[in-house]
Amino acid sequence: MAPKWAVAVGALLAALFSVATAGKCATEFDVCVVGAGGAGLFTAVRLKQMGYRALVLEKADRVGGHCYTWTEPNTGAKIETGVVLYCDIPLVVDTFKRFNVTLVPYDPTGSAGQSSYRVSPSGQWLSKESVMNVTAYQKAFELFLGLMSTRFAYIETENGEMPDFDKLPPATVQMLLRPFGELLDSLDKELGPGALEPLYDIIGRLLQIGPGPMREVSALVALRNLRPAILKIMLGQGYTVKNGCSSLYHAFHRYLGGWVKLGAAPFSITRRSSRMDVTYTREGRKVKTTCRRLVVSAVQSLDNLESFINNLDAKEKAVFSQVTYNIFSKAVVRTPYKMGSNPKGVSVQLSEFGYKDLPAVVALGTMGPLGVGLTWTVGPTPVATRQGIADLIISNLTTWSAAVGGAFPIPAKRKDVFLDGPDLHQHTPRPADMTQLPAFYNALYGLQGHRNTYYTGALLSHNAQYDVWRYSDWLVRNVTWSC
Repeated sequence: MAPKWAVAVGALLAALFSVATAGKCATEFDVCVVGAGGAGLFTAVRLKQMGYRALVLEKADRVGGHCYTWTEPNTGAKIETGVVLYCDIPLVVDTFKRFNVTLVPYDPTGSAGQSSYRVSPSGQWLSKESVMNVTAYQKAFELFLGLMSTRFAYIETENGEMPDFDKLPPATVQMLLRPFGELLDSLDKELGPGALEPLYDIIGRLLQIGPGPMREVSALVALRNLRPAILKIMLGQGYTVKNGCSSLYHAFHRYLGGWVKLGAAPFSITRRSSRMDVTYTREGRKVKTTCRRLVVSAVQSLDNLESFINNLDAKEKAVFSQVTYNIFSKAVVRTPYKMGSNPKGVSVQLSEFGYKDLPAVVALGTMGPLGVGLTWTVGPTPVATRQGIADLIISNLTTWSAAVGGAFPIPAKRKDVFLDGPDLHQHTPRPADMTQLPAFYNALYGLQGHRNTYYTGALLSHNAQYDVWRYSDWLVRNVTWSC
């Protein structure tokens, strides 16, 4: 038996160690997650499932983020729908099953009697206007795949990036930047009237833009969205959530309970060596808390976190300068809209996205075909030309560069804005193949864990919602989140 003095000394040392550890590790939460979109919520859910305490801060008054909202192209009406398709992988199936939200097999042809495939939180169904003829669709699909593998093979590059325009004949480049409808008319004359109409019709519906508006999108955007890899994702091993994705997000919210703080803004985050000091305003009351690590799942809105930006170190400033330069200056590479007057008189106020902030220009890049034919406006001033869009992007580049204290070259040629650089719709980044990613993705991955801060969401897994989950799941399992 140990002498009493040894036991007393041991107890004293243990107490001193406990005090020292408490000073270093004692925080109210293990993790603070910024953003309650699909990535933030799923990350917080996985953290809780693994026994960690995760606080979720969301400036909006609801969960779900951009995965909820679809803008009807003809009227501009916003409909909350949620994500439509999830690939059939265990992570997806098990998550829906665990939270008792129904998944049903997706049937793009409607041959199984399925007449609607999106649903709003109110439970209202959005029905297809017609059921496709299965035989006609399959024939058109095979014909189109043949065209893509021969005449338009340059669209589907091995790593998913944009084609090298410098190696294409000028006439081909011009064709790609003209309305898709003109290319369809040309193919109709060659293949026979209406040969591709079934495919064109159903893909238009899948993209929620309809046959009419789809004719107005540039041929490049249409072909990029209809290339074989994308078609196989959309039409292949998919699921659609008949109960609405909102059901899943609300189930996540209920599971996390009071740890999700909606309407929590503005954020003030000071990162120290051993903890984060977090202050947020909610219902007019300022709340202060602490956490060990930070997960930012709202990367596209970092410019709203003024105190966070002011707290960036030199490495972070350099990385965010590089990342945002690539996003800003290349945003219209994959969405070179046919700009001009809209016969239906629809306009979109960029102020909805906070046009001086990062989301404004990212919106130009991420709205995809939904933005075609619209007259973009900044305040009362229409931006109805590609030149205007380029000027807007460069203006935002300058603003963001000053905000993060970085510096990068502004493209000397306007064509650089439209035709160069990586395509953000390329293959989804995964930890195993980081070396295959563009430099700016690698740079962002290089920030993971720097100053106890981690990033997840659309920037790190841009392809599909299930890949956002897959990356968040990998992140949660491979990081030690508490002392």
